[in-house]
Amino acid sequence: MERNFADRELFKAQSDAPESFADKAMREVSLVREGLLGFNDAARVAIVEKPLQTAANLALAAGAGVALAYLSRGQGFGKLAVRAASGALSISFLADVAANGASVASALQDNWRSDSAFDQNSAVMRKSLGKFAFDTALLSAGSLSGARLGQSLFLKLDRLKMPAEFFTQMEPSGVTADYHNKFITPGHYASVARNAEGKFSPEKVLKAQQKLPQLLKEIPTYREYWQQRINEHVATAESPVDKAATQRVFVQSQPSARLLDKLSAELRGFGNSDLTNQQILQQVGDRFSQIHSVVYGK
Repeated sequence: MERNFADRELFKAQSDAPESFADKAMREVSLVREGLLGFNDAARVAIVEKPLQTAANLALAAGAGVALAYLSRGQGFGKLAVRAASGALSISFLADVAANGASVASALQDNWRSDSAFDQNSAVMRKSLGKFAFDTALLSAGSLSGARLGQSLFLKLDRLKMPAEFFTQMEPSGVTADYHNKFITPGHYASVARNAEGKFSPEKVLKAQQKLPQLLKEIPTYREYWQQRINEHVATAESPVDKAATQRVFVQSQPSARLLDKLSAELRGFGNSDLTNQQILQQVGDRFSQIHSVVYGK
């Protein structure tokens, strides 16, 4: 009897002991997790009970994605996708969490104090956060689909504006082989300056090291190359050309072209470096090799 009484007193003392911050934080995490489990319930309501409203929201999100694609013309899909997803998240937040913010905050606050009403608070969170999670997923899917469709559409429209001569010597990589000719002479001198296999005389190596800086500085970036192509077309042809669309089609929309533009700018920067340094010459040689691989896919 005395032992049972002592056990009861010990249990009561443990129950009355204040909870640690970690215990409270873990309970909040559990409550949020419970809230996200309402995703399936929200999906059922949206698809079964409110199909027309769901379709309208999806169409609206797709339209927003198309609009984003138009405003973001010339940018890679990565940045466009981030914008589309951020927009969907913002809309969902305003529509769901902000509207039910008071009840969510109350549930979290009550759950922090005690776990006595955990089931009731979970129901509140499932209704709000579950809908928020579903709406975010739905709007993100619609917005991303619209953005991808819009980007493809606007790129095709831009390509229709291009003169046929702009598509000559185009490699499967989407980069024109003609641009690679700009690297033949400086690439040769870079190889001689490095003289990795000892094939060249000291006089040739010295001459190459002296000429290489200026040759590197004169390398045009891929953007500049296309600007020159545009200027040549304008000077010799009667038909106008959309300069911004040209850059979007041949440079900005092509990952290989953007990489080529970056590598060519880096090469030009080496024109101010010490080109008698073998480590720097190795870096220069690596850039030439990468450029060849980008153009020809090798």
